[in-house]
Amino acid sequence: ANSKMFTTDFPTAMAIAFTCLVLLWWLEKRDFKSTLVAGGTFGLMLLFRTQSLLTLPVIFVLAWFVYQRKTKTWIFAGMVFALGMLVTVLPWLTHNYTISGAFSFDDPRQVAIIYSQYSTTGNLDISQFDPETDSVRERIISFTLQNPAYVARFISAHFLNTEIGGLLSLPLIERFDGLSAPINLYWVGWDGTLAWYNVLLLIFYLAVISIGFGISWRRLGWLALLPLAFNLGYAISNGISRFSSWRYNLPVDWVVYFYFGIGIMEIFSFMASLLGAKSTELDPALPSGREISIRDFRPSYIFILLAFALIGSLPWLAKGFSQPRYVSTQEQLIARLEASGYASSEIESFISQPDAILIEGRMMFPRNYSRGRGMSSANPWAIYAVQDYARLGFIVLNDGMHQSIFVTRELLDFPQGADVILLGCQRDDYIEARVVDFGAETFQSAPLNQLCD
Repeated sequence: ANSKMFTTDFPTAMAIAFTCLVLLWWLEKRDFKSTLVAGGTFGLMLLFRTQSLLTLPVIFVLAWFVYQRKTKTWIFAGMVFALGMLVTVLPWLTHNYTISGAFSFDDPRQVAIIYSQYSTTGNLDISQFDPETDSVRERIISFTLQNPAYVARFISAHFLNTEIGGLLSLPLIERFDGLSAPINLYWVGWDGTLAWYNVLLLIFYLAVISIGFGISWRRLGWLALLPLAFNLGYAISNGISRFSSWRYNLPVDWVVYFYFGIGIMEIFSFMASLLGAKSTELDPALPSGREISIRDFRPSYIFILLAFALIGSLPWLAKGFSQPRYVSTQEQLIARLEASGYASSEIESFISQPDAILIEGRMMFPRNYSRGRGMSSANPWAIYAVQDYARLGFIVLNDGMHQSIFVTRELLDFPQGADVILLGCQRDDYIEARVVDFGAETFQSAPLNQLCD
């Protein structure tokens, strides 16, 4: 786990679970108010991750069956749902329009990633996307028409990888080296094959999940498939985005053990009944719902729309609650280094090099490593990976994230969360720090007359 997972994927998972609960309430009641609230809640979920929008078609296919295939009622409910969703997301779309001149959910850099994915080469190369002339929609359509089999293959592969990853979120039987030994990260190096005992375990898991499906269907009918609809829709969106595995599965892998948990509870309930315990059967009957129309609208519903509009405006309003930080000019940073004892001519000579960099920001996660030491991980960041020299790795946060290495044999205690000025040389994956200035204390790893080359 890392900070990106906790600030994006885990909140998205919670948002999807909460939205699923609200939509379940909507499909049980199926009145004007519940439909409006469901649309607003779905709009809030889109503010966590835009690709969740691709779950909507799957959900409304399911809703058509819940509405007993009454197409007219289903369409009107969709219009009310869309009204609640539009009112919620409109403030953020308007905010982005004021910045970029276009109504969009995401930063152009995020859109550029999807643009680059629809190519046989240069995936994740966002430099090929020009937001002023290129269209992601046209790129996806044209590339798909030219390479239908290729696109179908990678969408299917990522869809299946999301579903398999969800199933494998349930534990397997693997080597355990003891409480004091490093964790056996078996899921990181999985090669796609399973030992026979794990195959049997997965068959058992699937059997329990099928029991969970069955008992849910018997008690709730089509409503029981709502979590599955979210899971399938999100897995499809992963495939279309050409991403899957690891944190990309997290928002919907809870659906697997949700049904697994229902199946386990049913098995325990059955075992308890064999031992003489009395069970209470829930009433499977659900409200039939009634057809809604514009006449069902109440003036009080305007306050519901205003509440969702206000919540949807919070990301925009939050910009006014605090001022930007770390906006010093290069001249101001040089002056602050002069106050620490450096000559301005010396600093200006150093930063005149093409690869030299001078920034300020917040220091995060400083870690000392001796020669040959580093973080044991499948894909460690360059600053924490095993290296053949002693160093201290850390991150500097401002309007971006800068990985940095301070070469030293000393065991330094850089303060976590301190404001810092960093002068160094830009390498491929990190900044080689020459000067780290905390104001009250300054550290230097090499002379400034030593070039970056």
